[in-house]
Amino acid sequence: MASSDGTFLEYVSRVLKRLNKDAASWARDNIFWGIVMLLAPLAVLYWQQKTIDWGLVQTTLWIYLAAFVIYLCIHLNHTPQAMGDACCWLDR
Repeated sequence: MASSDGTFLEYVSRVLKRLNKDAASWARDNIFWGIVMLLAPLAVLYWQQKTIDWGLVQTTLWIYLAAFVIYLCIHLNHTPQAMGDACCWLDR
């Protein structure tokens, strides 16, 4: 039982490392623009009206969270397949 747990944990570790490798470039490129798109309208509203609609901020953050969860689920589904494809190419 201990050896199968070790093998499974090693597999999970490899999947998470590959997920981090594949997803990091997307996150690096797109998180900056998400922050800009959150803060720019707030800055304009504060400049014009001297107030911030915190309900809008909360709604936007919930939408970003939902988008992140969907993205993560897609990549979690895709990563083992990509690892398998890479393994098959190495065997040939």
